Amino acid sequence: YAPATNLPAGPFVPARQFAAVPCLPCWSDINPRLGAAYDLFGNGKTAIKFNIGRFVGGEAVDIASANHPVNSSVNATTRTWADANGNYVPDCDLRSPNANDECGRIDNLNFGLNNPNAYRFDPNLLTGWGKRNLTWQAQATVQHELRPGMAVNAGYFRTWYGNFRVTSNQALTPADFDAYCITGPSDPRLPGSGGQICGLFDVKPDKFGQSRQVVELASNYGDWTEVYHGIDLTLTARMRKLFLTGGLNTGRTEVDYCSVVKTNPQVLPGVATTATAGTVAFTAPRIDSFCDLVTPWRAQTQFKLAGVYELPYQIEASVAYQHFPGITPGVGTTGGSASIVANNALIAPSLKRNLAAGSTATVVVDVMPQFQRYEGATDQFDIRFIKAVRVAGKRLQGIFDIYNAFNARPVLAVNTRYSGATGGAWLTPTSTLVGRLVKFGVQFDF
Repeated sequence: YAPATNLPAGPFVPARQFAAVPCLPCWSDINPRLGAAYDLFGNGKTAIKFNIGRFVGGEAVDIASANHPVNSSVNATTRTWADANGNYVPDCDLRSPNANDECGRIDNLNFGLNNPNAYRFDPNLLTGWGKRNLTWQAQATVQHELRPGMAVNAGYFRTWYGNFRVTSNQALTPADFDAYCITGPSDPRLPGSGGQICGLFDVKPDKFGQSRQVVELASNYGDWTEVYHGIDLTLTARMRKLFLTGGLNTGRTEVDYCSVVKTNPQVLPGVATTATAGTVAFTAPRIDSFCDLVTPWRAQTQFKLAGVYELPYQIEASVAYQHFPGITPGVGTTGGSASIVANNALIAPSLKRNLAAGSTATVVVDVMPQFQRYEGATDQFDIRFIKAVRVAGKRLQGIFDIYNAFNARPVLAVNTRYSGATGGAWLTPTSTLVGRLVKFGVQFDF
């Protein structure tokens, strides 16, 4: 729940009193889980296992905080500004929400008003049965003992997700937007180099700034599906002086939320954390190539191998090798791998007018969907030596570690902003694997 709150008057609002808000949220769920195992040959060496279960997402205080009347009011806004005389001062009446002098209209007309309903969660989402984020997980595996101390395991895994959320501006309808296209950068590294990118929308000028944000279930607008298929192959071996384990994991993720966003420009996938944000950061064109996504199997293929061996003089040596696929630029399943900042001059010819935010406004547009580009794979090799001795009846361990022994430097994150005629800093690494690290340590157990 959100507790009662009393606030003094501010520059834009009078003193405010808000009563407590209960049921943030009040959810009920039934989560069935079932598992079974079968000894295939009756000798205890080969087992077939199956299980399926429903799981729900964790929830702390995010929803209660977001629905607190103070947070659900609009406490900040943005507006465009053209510094006509170059004095670095907005020569306009900032207290006026409408365009005047050098300043454009504010992007949320609820700013400065005592309006706790400017941003809220749909009551249908906050209460009832089966409203929480959920996953169904199923797996079928076969385990077989090759010899005493050595076994292989093969499994298929399927995970599918549900109860996705969107943020909709219920002050607007699809008819309150105009569609437009832009010409993408001419670069062979981009799909459709130099071609038209459509599925973009701008609110009509007379509707600009009108906002009533509601977080609700995506199913109110269409189907949003996300399914993961995975295959695991593993080996575990225990011998007199050697322990070895490792395996191969691969998978594919299928995401499709096109029916939710393609014809509903007032709907944004995801959840705006507060009314201050106004909208979710969603910069993808509303076309199939950006909302119907499938990862290739190679993009989620991993190989791992680890072993421990006892050397002479009771020295324990261990190694670990990991192979991960290269990263795909972008964030989540709704973020592109390349984006540009499109100005009004680029947009206006197709839109047939200036942007509603003003002639100085810009729009971030994704020009490459997720899962179309991958950086080089990550190969990491780590080594550890441990020597244990007894000191006064206590155990003392000397530890010598070599992290990333071959000093691999794969890229872990890159810049996704495409700028200029050739991309500028696009794909410039922003994070790489930490270089070779040698570490000495002591562990004393008492």
